[in-house]
Amino acid sequence: MHDSYWIRTMPPWTDRPSGEGSLPYDVCVVGGGAMGASTAYWLTQLGRRPLVLERNDTPGQGASGRNGGFMVQGANPVHAEAVELYGHDEARSLYRMTQVNQELAEAVVQRENIHGAYTRATKVDLAFDEREEAYLRESVTPLRHEGVDAFWVPRSEVAEFLGTGVGSHISGGLVRRDQATLHSTRFVLGIADAARRHGATFVCKSPVIEIVPRNQGWRVVTETQVYDVPQVVVAVNAWAPELLPDLEPFLTLIRGHLLLTEATDLRLSPWSINDTATYGRQVPSGQLLVGGMRSAVSDADIGQKPRAGESGLDTRPAIVDALRRVLPDILPTTEGLGVDYAWAGVMDFTPDRLPLAGPYPGREGLWLMVGFSGHGMPYSLALPRALAEACVEPERSTLPTVLNPTRFLG
Repeated sequence: MHDSYWIRTMPPWTDRPSGEGSLPYDVCVVGGGAMGASTAYWLTQLGRRPLVLERNDTPGQGASGRNGGFMVQGANPVHAEAVELYGHDEARSLYRMTQVNQELAEAVVQRENIHGAYTRATKVDLAFDEREEAYLRESVTPLRHEGVDAFWVPRSEVAEFLGTGVGSHISGGLVRRDQATLHSTRFVLGIADAARRHGATFVCKSPVIEIVPRNQGWRVVTETQVYDVPQVVVAVNAWAPELLPDLEPFLTLIRGHLLLTEATDLRLSPWSINDTATYGRQVPSGQLLVGGMRSAVSDADIGQKPRAGESGLDTRPAIVDALRRVLPDILPTTEGLGVDYAWAGVMDFTPDRLPLAGPYPGREGLWLMVGFSGHGMPYSLALPRALAEACVEPERSTLPTVLNPTRFLG
């Protein structure tokens, strides 16, 4: 099992003495990935004292440190499909939240001096077949009405925006200029460190064993400590059913694979093919990161779970081989480019591919932020901010109703 590129190149994280046993905490955040770190950050901005409990050695080593490093706009499906699935108003609201997310990312990385974590980028969504082309073309008009710099280009013009030509089976692509890429662990650790500077306490190597109601609050139990707090935010994504078994029917665990090539002189924009869940981008070293191709196996890599104490998964040769083959098939100029290594992580998909974000029904003071369906970074600042505000003033919550956990747990 290999660590990801992001974990191999992550900045140092130094545990600081916190004296956590003697402090009263307003909120306990379970999970120190992108969502947990960001929730802690926003809670400190609202004058609260959060405690973050993270099972790994540092924040950002779970799903947040094993992804593709994209901060794109929109919900998980392409926009036209999102309109079909969720309705025009909800799809528009979700798209706007991800736009706000980018605005917040730019502001926070500048304000908190988080270097090398965030980069603006043009992204090209490639059409693999007629169905996908139709969705991408249909997305252009509503996106432009929202002020998004989006347009369709035929295959002959894709190279102008992608940086290289595409295979003959690609008919064209939806181009959006105002997207972004991340160095995932630099981003998460930067947010976490900023949260610490503003008053949050992070306790790593501290897996939570149990969360139980107590008086008018909650008791959070780890292997070595017990914390009594008024509120708890569960932000552990695929690991949530271990603490809250009622979530298991609504969170499907899926293994995701990525590989890293040798460095290339090509200079490519990020790209994706929605129907095959395949995507790629260039990392600062000049290497290409390519992920997806779950369709290469009959079980679509469903139901995979890391071993106890681990955050990654072993790779499957069939999917790694499929990723090797698909890259020159999509981008012919990468033919012969060697592969450095591959890694795998775990995602949790909800039935509608939207996260569960909001109060746990019937359990006052317990909040959920899980089920991101491989699409967490686009929400990673805006949604935690809304949830942090709801923790402080529930009656003024701006959490999107379409994400309310009551749609499954009500």
